[in-house]
Amino acid sequence: MATSAAVRAATTRDVPAVAALHRQHLLYHVQFDERYLPRDDVDYEALYRAHLRRRDTAVFVALDGRELVGFALNRLRDLPPRGWLQQLFVPAPVLPP
Repeated sequence: MATSAAVRAATTRDVPAVAALHRQHLLYHVQFDERYLPRDDVDYEALYRAHLRRRDTAVFVALDGRELVGFALNRLRDLPPRGWLQQLFVPAPVLPP
């Protein structure tokens, strides 16, 4: 159970943990659609470093104490103006019963 839960903007130091959670997220979806199988030719850390540099993307992390336990990837578009939550993942063992 969380001792001190928090959400904050991701930093480059978070990228390895976020990339690992992204792979877990893909593996969760494989049970429904095998097209989500993580690809060996994709550098997920490079993908999230690139997301952090984009002006139209925001990455947030969820913390349980000091442990990074989840992430959210948000996208923004100018025309028409809109934003959406593209991905949100917190593994089940972290969630309260």
